[in-house]
Amino acid sequence: MADQAATLRNLVGQSNRYAKVITFASGKGGVGKSNIISNTAITLAGMGVRVAILDMDLGLANLDILLGVSARFNLTHVMSGQKKITDIIIPGPNDIMFIPGASGVSRLANLNEEERTFLIRSFADLESMADIILVDTGAGLSDNVLQFALSSQALVVVTTPEPTARMDAYALIKTVHGKDGNIPIHVVVNEVTSEAEARRVYSSLNEVSRKHLSFKPELLGFLPCDPKIPAAVKMRRPFVLESPRSPASKAVGVLSADIKKLFLPNSGAGKDRVPKSFFSRLFSLLNRPA
Repeated sequence: MADQAATLRNLVGQSNRYAKVITFASGKGGVGKSNIISNTAITLAGMGVRVAILDMDLGLANLDILLGVSARFNLTHVMSGQKKITDIIIPGPNDIMFIPGASGVSRLANLNEEERTFLIRSFADLESMADIILVDTGAGLSDNVLQFALSSQALVVVTTPEPTARMDAYALIKTVHGKDGNIPIHVVVNEVTSEAEARRVYSSLNEVSRKHLSFKPELLGFLPCDPKIPAAVKMRRPFVLESPRSPASKAVGVLSADIKKLFLPNSGAGKDRVPKSFFSRLFSLLNRPA
């Protein structure tokens, strides 16, 4: 573990370019958001992308289980000054970097100036180590979810064909767009029986968004219903590793390729919305007067 920490520290400062930060959220729980994040991260890393996952799901943090890793330390230890950000990073499959942060999220809005400055500097290290940071938030419209979404380069809303999931997804889109009309919002439809069903679900979200918000979220991708997914979860194995040729794994491959093309600098797309780091923007929001 000491050697791994040293390797991670050597990555710090190699690039002055901020990582692209993409927040994944859902209006409703149980739509497979965390599973999509973990398997997408692994697939992106297999494409040569430096990927970090930041676990900010306060309620149902389960990324460690999905990745098959165990977390001894988390963001709380960084905020207390006991550990550096590089000390709590857990190397995952394909050398992804997993940052267990869920238990420390509730304190983010209650830091003093010294703690806030220290944490921003710590996270600046992380932003120089990764090309893309995927943030896993909780379901619903909590302040934590909105603050992470509004600080990111883009928001990905995960939904399923279930009517309540679609309704809650629209509520999330409406709220985020209402607070910042410039943030790109993308949709991933999970657990579909066909591409046609995915497009019908997206079309329904697009139609209501255009009608009531004069806004069009983009369809980023979809995943099919696949029995290989729950089987892999039971084994604490990412399904892209357990069953790489399954329909779900192939769909994640397409999704990951699109994310890489859309957000990485050499694609010519996905420029920073504002010339500040994700974590600087986040703390600006957290400490904005009500």
